[in-house]
Amino acid sequence: MTATSPLSLQFVQRLHNALREEIDYFQILQVVIETAVSHLNHPAITQAAFFESNPEQKTFCATAAAGFDNKFLHRAAHLSTADWPELAATTPVAITDTPLLAFLQPADGQPRLRSALLVPLDNNNQLASVIAWYSPQPDIFGPDAIALGRDFAQFARLIVQTARLFREAQTQARQARAINEIARAINANLDLDMILEIVATELARLVPYTRASLSLSMKYDPEHLLTRPLKGQIVSESSGWFPISARGGGVGWAFTHGQPFLAFDLDQKRQFPFDTDLRQSGIRSYVCLPLIQNNQVVGILNLGSQKPHAFGTHNLPVLEQVTQQLAIAINNARLFDLSRRRVIELDMLNDIGRALASTLNTEKLLEVIYQQTQRVLDANNLYIALYDQATGEIDFAFLMHEGQRQPRVRLKAPNTLTQYIINTGQPLFLQGDLQAQIKALNIEPGGDQPQIWLGVPMLFQEQAIGVISIQHYHNPNAYDRDQLRLLQAVANQAAISLQNARLLADAEQRATKEAARRAVLSAANRAPDLKAMLDATLMEMMSITNLESGWIFLCLHQQNIPEIAVHQGLSPSFVKAEAEAAPKCNICQKIIDRSDGAIINLLRDCPYLPQEIVQTEGLVNHISAAIVHQDNVVGVINLATRSKAVDLSTHLPLLKAIGSEIGAAVINAHLYQTVHREQRKLAAILNDTADLVLVLDEAGKILLVNAATERTLKIQADDVTECPLTDLGIAALVDALTDAQQANASIVREVEITKGCILYASVSPVHDVGWVMVMQDITPLKELDHLRTEWVASVSHDLKNPLALVQLSTDLLAHAGPLNEQQRDILQRVQFGTQRLRALVTDVLDLARLEAGPTLKIQPVNLHQIVANALEAVEEMTRTKGHQISADLPPILPLAQGNEALLVQVLVNLLSNAVKYTPPNGQIKVHASQHGDALQMMVTDTGRGIPDEAIPHLFDRFYRVPGSEIDNEGTGLGLSIVKTIVEKHNGCIHVESQVNLGTTFTVILPIATQ
Repeated sequence: MTATSPLSLQFVQRLHNALREEIDYFQILQVVIETAVSHLNHPAITQAAFFESNPEQKTFCATAAAGFDNKFLHRAAHLSTADWPELAATTPVAITDTPLLAFLQPADGQPRLRSALLVPLDNNNQLASVIAWYSPQPDIFGPDAIALGRDFAQFARLIVQTARLFREAQTQARQARAINEIARAINANLDLDMILEIVATELARLVPYTRASLSLSMKYDPEHLLTRPLKGQIVSESSGWFPISARGGGVGWAFTHGQPFLAFDLDQKRQFPFDTDLRQSGIRSYVCLPLIQNNQVVGILNLGSQKPHAFGTHNLPVLEQVTQQLAIAINNARLFDLSRRRVIELDMLNDIGRALASTLNTEKLLEVIYQQTQRVLDANNLYIALYDQATGEIDFAFLMHEGQRQPRVRLKAPNTLTQYIINTGQPLFLQGDLQAQIKALNIEPGGDQPQIWLGVPMLFQEQAIGVISIQHYHNPNAYDRDQLRLLQAVANQAAISLQNARLLADAEQRATKEAARRAVLSAANRAPDLKAMLDATLMEMMSITNLESGWIFLCLHQQNIPEIAVHQGLSPSFVKAEAEAAPKCNICQKIIDRSDGAIINLLRDCPYLPQEIVQTEGLVNHISAAIVHQDNVVGVINLATRSKAVDLSTHLPLLKAIGSEIGAAVINAHLYQTVHREQRKLAAILNDTADLVLVLDEAGKILLVNAATERTLKIQADDVTECPLTDLGIAALVDALTDAQQANASIVREVEITKGCILYASVSPVHDVGWVMVMQDITPLKELDHLRTEWVASVSHDLKNPLALVQLSTDLLAHAGPLNEQQRDILQRVQFGTQRLRALVTDVLDLARLEAGPTLKIQPVNLHQIVANALEAVEEMTRTKGHQISADLPPILPLAQGNEALLVQVLVNLLSNAVKYTPPNGQIKVHASQHGDALQMMVTDTGRGIPDEAIPHLFDRFYRVPGSEIDNEGTGLGLSIVKTIVEKHNGCIHVESQVNLGTTFTVILPIATQ
C-alpha cells in the first residue's frame, strides 16, 4: 500500500470553516473522520470511526463514523476495554480477523471487515480517543499506513481538543444560564408547580433526560415519599402526587444514604433488581440526586434516559447545584403553602366557632359540623358519633355515605375503631392495607373497607364524648396527616358546643325530674306502707299527665315474674287479663332491652291480651317505664289513654325520671316489710330455742339475749342490753371473746360459768354487727363422761392385780417341773393372752388419765432430745428386724411447747408402728423442721402402707387395719393415745400413705413462747 502526499490544504480549509461556523462538536468529529478515509487514500480502506474514551466507566464510545450504516453508532456506543483491550492500546496497532472486527460488521450486503488500524489520540498523556480505519482485505495496514495514521492523528488531536474546549465552554455557558433561570424562578415564585415546570425545562438544557420525577419526604410517614412526574408538565397536587416506598430502588438508596445514585446502564447493572420496572419501561440509565436542607434529605430528583450512559459523574456537580437551589425552593414553597393553609384554616375555624355558638340544638350542631368540615375536606363519607358514658352506647347521630344522609343508629360497639378512639382518646389514621392495620389493633374488621380512614376524638376535659370520622373508598391518598390535625381542631370546637348542648338538655331534664320527684315523693312519703305508696305514686302520675288509667307491676320475686301491685281506672276483667299476660310477654325484659328505657305499645296489637277485653276497655295505647334500683328493673309503671290524639311520647322523660326516683323507695318499703317479717320469725326462733344466744357489738357490748340465756345466767335482757360482757361476771365468757377477737375467727370451747355448770360455747364474728355467742348446756354430758371414765379406770385397776397374779403363776409354772409339748403350748398361749390383756388395761388407763386427768405440765422442750430418747427406746426392736433407722434434724430448731415424756411416748408409738408394719431390712426416718410459727415431726417408713378406706378410722379407739396378722398383736388404742396427747398440746396429726410404698405420720406442735 502506498501513501499520498501529506495533509492537503483542502482538509485544513474544511476544518477551519467548521470551527469558524461553530458547528456542533459531533459534526466536527464527523468532518475529521470523513477526512481520515481520504487521507490514507487507499482503495481497500472502506470505513473509519472515531472512538472517545470514558476512563470513569472504562469504555469507548463511537461518536463519529464513515462508511458504516446508522446502526453502527448504536452498536458501538459503549465498548468495554475489558472486552476489547486493543482499543486501549497506547500506540498505533494493526489488527486482522479479530473479534472486534466481527462485532463491528458494516450493514448487511457489505464485505466482512478483515483488518483495521487503530491510532490513539492522547490528552495530557491520557488516552482520550482513538481513530480507526477498516478494510475488508486482510493485512493491508503496513508501516507506511501506520506512519500516515500517526501523522493524521497528530493534526486531528489539535482539532479535537479545540472542539472539546469549545464544547465545554458552550456547556458551561448553558449550565450557567440554566442555573440562573432556576435561581430566578425560585426568587420570583412561591408556587411549587411553577417552580417545578421551570426546573424541568432548564434541566433539559443540562442533561439529555427522557423523563424526570421529584419525590418529597412525608412529614408523618418516613416509610414513603410523595412523588410526581416533571417533564415540563403541570400536574395538580390532588392528582399528580402519589406515594412510593422510601426504602427501595435508586430513589430509596439516595434518600437513605443522602448520596447521589448513578446507574450507567441497567442492562449491564443486573445487581439492581429493584429497578426492573424502569428497564421494562425502556429506561437504560438514570441518576437520583438528594435534595438536602439543614442536613436533612427532604426529597430526591430522579432523571432517567432511554440511552445507556446518558449520565456520568461529570454531570453531578451541575446537577447538585440544581438540587441545592431546588431544595431551597421546595422549602420556601412549603413554608408559604403552610402559612397560606394556616390562614385558611384559622378563617375556617373562626367560622365554625361562630356557627357552633349560634345554637344549642344538638341536631343543628351536627349539621353545622358537617357543613363546615365539608368546606376544607372531602366529607362525602363522614359520621359523628356521640358516646353515652352511662350506658356505654355509641349514638351515630350524623351519618353520611357517598353524600347521602343515613338513618341514625345507636348501638353498643365494644370492638370497633370508634370505640378504640373513645377508649384511647387518640386520633387514628389508617392508610394502605386497612384490614391488616385493623387486625393489628385487635379489632374485628366489618363491612366495606375504605381506602383511607381518619378518626378523631371529641375531647371535653380530657374525656372523649364522641368521634368524628371521614373515609374515602376510592382514593387511598385523599387525606394526609395535616388534614387529620385540622379535623382534630374541628372536633375540639365541636366537643365544647355539643357538651354545652348536653348540659342545657340535662338542665332541662333535671328541672322536669325535680318537679316530678317533689310531687311523687311528697305523695309517697304520706303513705304508711308499700301498697299505699304505690297507690299514691300512680294517682299523682295520672294527675300530672292527665291520663285516665294506670297500673304498676312489681318484679321483686326471685323468678322476676311481674305482678300487678296497684291499678287505677281499670275494670277487673282487664286487670285479670293483664296480670295473666304479663309473664308471657315479659314486659320487664322488653324495657330492659330498649336503649331508652321505655316503650309505647298499641294494646290492640298485643297477642297476649284478649282483644274483646281490650275493645271493651277502650284503651288505645299505653306507655311503660321501668322502676329501676341500682341498674336493676324492680317494676314497671304503665299509663294508658283512650284518646288517639294524645302523644304519649311527650311523657316519656317524666315517666322515666319517676321510675328511677321511686326505685329506692320501693325497695326500701319492700325490705322494711321483709325485715319486719323476718324479725318476727327470728324473735320467735330465739325465744323458743333451748340454746343460749348472746349477740355483742364490735366493742363487746351486749345487743341481744334470748330467753334461754336469761334463765341459765339468771339475768334480765333489759338490764344487760348495751352493757359490756364483763358486767356478767363470767370470766370464761370474756376469755373466749378475747381469744376470738385476737384470732379474728370463730372459736369453740368449753366454759364453766359456775361450779358444776359447763357450757359448750361457739364465738363467731358477724359482719357489720360484731360477735354472736351460741352456747349449749353440756353439764349432764360431762357428768356422764366423768362417771364413764371413773368406771373404766376402776375396772382397769381392779383387773391389773388378778392379771399380775396370773402372769406370775404362769412364769412359776414354767419352772415348776417338766412339761410336755402340749402343756408348754397351752402355757405360752396363756402368757401371750395375759400380756395382751395387761397392755390393753394399761392403754385404757393411760387414755382415761389423759382424758380425765389435770392439765398437762407444759414447758419448752428440745426436739433433738425427744427424738434421741425415742430412738433409744426402739433400738432393740429395730435391731431385731434389721431395719435402718435414721434422724434428719437441722442443727438449730426452736423449742417446742409441750410435755417431754408424753411427746417421747408419741414418737415411740409411731416408731413402734413403723417397725411393726415394715418388712425386715426396711428404712425408717425421723424428720423435724420449722414451718412458720409451728414445728413439724415426721415419721416415714417403707412398710406395706395403709389402704385409703382405712385412713379416716386410724385414730378411732380399738380400730385395727384389716388384712394382716400383725394387727392382732396390738390393742387398737396406740394411735388414739397419740392423737389425744397431740391435741392436749394444741397440735394436730395427719397421715399420708400408699399401699406397698410406705406411710408418713406428721405431728405439728406449737413453738414455745419466750
